[in-house]
Amino acid sequence: MINKLFCIPLILLLLCSPLAGCSNLQNSVANQVVSRDSTAQPTNEVLPVRNTATQPTKNTYTPPLTATSTYTPPPTATSTYTPPPTATSTYTPPPTATSTPTSEPRFLVPFRDDFSNPASGLIEEEYTNLVTEYADSSFRMNIMEAQFIQLSEYKLKFPKDVSITVGLSFGEHPDTWMGIAYRMHNENNYYLFAVDGQANYKIFSVTSDGPNSSPSYNVDTMFTSYVPQLANENFSINSIRVDMQGNSFQFFANNILLTSLETNTFSKGGVGLVGWTTNNTDIVKFNNLEVVDYGKRVVPNEASCTLVEKQNDTMMSNLDLRINHLGALGIDSNVRMSVQPNDLSVVFSARTLEPDNLIIMSRLIAPNGAILYDINSSLEDECANNAHYSGSCGAEGEINLLLPSSPEFPLLSGDYEIELYSMGQPICDAATIIRADVSPNTLFTDELQAIDINIWVLSTAKSLTIAGERNRMQNEIRESIDSLLEQQNMKLGKLSLFGSSPTDKATFSQVNETSLSSLCQATAANIGTSRALNVALIDVFQEYYETEEDYLPVLGISPIPGMIFSPESQSSCVVISLEEHNGDYRYIGATILHESSHFMGLMHTTEADGSSFDIFDDTPECPATLYDIDASGEVEDQECLTADSSNYMFWQDSGNMDNYTISDQQAWTIRSHPLFYTQHFTP
Repeated sequence: MINKLFCIPLILLLLCSPLAGCSNLQNSVANQVVSRDSTAQPTNEVLPVRNTATQPTKNTYTPPLTATSTYTPPPTATSTYTPPPTATSTYTPPPTATSTPTSEPRFLVPFRDDFSNPASGLIEEEYTNLVTEYADSSFRMNIMEAQFIQLSEYKLKFPKDVSITVGLSFGEHPDTWMGIAYRMHNENNYYLFAVDGQANYKIFSVTSDGPNSSPSYNVDTMFTSYVPQLANENFSINSIRVDMQGNSFQFFANNILLTSLETNTFSKGGVGLVGWTTNNTDIVKFNNLEVVDYGKRVVPNEASCTLVEKQNDTMMSNLDLRINHLGALGIDSNVRMSVQPNDLSVVFSARTLEPDNLIIMSRLIAPNGAILYDINSSLEDECANNAHYSGSCGAEGEINLLLPSSPEFPLLSGDYEIELYSMGQPICDAATIIRADVSPNTLFTDELQAIDINIWVLSTAKSLTIAGERNRMQNEIRESIDSLLEQQNMKLGKLSLFGSSPTDKATFSQVNETSLSSLCQATAANIGTSRALNVALIDVFQEYYETEEDYLPVLGISPIPGMIFSPESQSSCVVISLEEHNGDYRYIGATILHESSHFMGLMHTTEADGSSFDIFDDTPECPATLYDIDASGEVEDQECLTADSSNYMFWQDSGNMDNYTISDQQAWTIRSHPLFYTQHFTP
């Protein structure tokens, strides 16, 4: 057996599709993609926030201006200017301030403003350096001073859970910013979502410690990035939107979900509009503002999909499992994955609606602050062969990660941080599946662990239509799997066979790698998504080999790692080729266990080239420099008899199943996986 990885070079980074196909040949497929830096980290900065005051017409209005820290956008974005570090002169408003209106009417949503009525709620102002007015069915800000921010607030009360959308018309300069202030308490306490004409965006939290504090307000940049889908031309963003429910917020530009955040500084508040110049004066226009109830909002199809179904009674009965639904994340996201002290393992998964959109993990940070992976600094092979996680730092349509990948680095309690972005449509759903040790009074290593397996029989072999033959296959598969698992206090639990229709057999009995996603989804639809490994048993599965320029059959294939409880996952099954096993059901059992171990995060002990090895220090290696006797460029099972070909995760099947071994560290990793359960529990 061999491990075939589809590798995608990303400048200095190697992104590997997490698939393991096992056969007697090896191949890699390369696709060039565009590189992108990871998003900037949240920083504390002070934003120039304006205090509204009444002054005689034509006087010059100067807002208090304190610099923000400099933002450096990713390479494909244009540079973004923020005000310089030295503060400008401080403006002291006269006694006749208008910040407190005489009445504050409460408005129910939906609230719509096409800016045709000057009495809709915003204040028109006129100074020598600023004019705000209703004009041409828009609210126009003529900002006649560089490095100037204008905040115009609706003096209205809005419900706390709403969706706010407004149209944007930028002026002449792409470094000008426009935005929505939301959950406003007053002009020194609010959230702000702003974009510029170069498709950069920022999300701020502005807070004040009171009128006597110094400074009078603080600004936290909660998130900053850019929209690659809209960055090819200036002024591409023509609308922005913020959806908020409780402490959860989603941000859109041109109906593209950008990111999702959770924050609890402000639980309710009003709405305002913001214009912000940097190097030049400019005129910006807002049009067609709409505030609707959160429950009445329309979610774009690309921002809504299902990865893991809501927990049913069967899932809830698994006391050692927690399933956390993270929802849509957008094209940029920082995910916090909370781990408790007794947790054993966690599977993280995220997907886009379209299967060919590339998802990239740019950074993974442990609860103790250690950087486990960084797209800019980690070595190439750490993308898909990492001591801390199993999986790949990049994949098309769906990304899956499993932690931990070895006993050397067990889970740490606290919050793991995962930074992700997609190169196409937004990440429309994400989830974590966490397994915990719920018997702290006994050693986990002493507890018998079991795994259930469901097999969807899609083979057209006539022998498998006979009940007696199916029973023999079932018994011999069980015998083969148990003979290896019993070495490490594990066993096969329920082994269930499911029949298939003639239509399903005609569709899936002979397929290649291009049909893997649809095969896994069909398997889940027909045999369910319970706590069991789903196996599709077909006649022939083929992979394309560039060296042969043809599709060739393999013993089986599996994602590394796979995803469970997911009807829509592309990576929810293992596929086995019946014909490649020549009717030997014990052989099929050994391949199922080999592929299922890939599904649970294990790599081959030695790859075909004899230069790549797994991360465990208790599995033998077969380096080509010592064992490639025939100089074929591959280390064969017969050449590695004194090395590791007897290990069940060697790249090539040796045919000597009775002598297969599983190491302690390999066993520790799969025993901890959410597919396994302690025997006294019934999944």
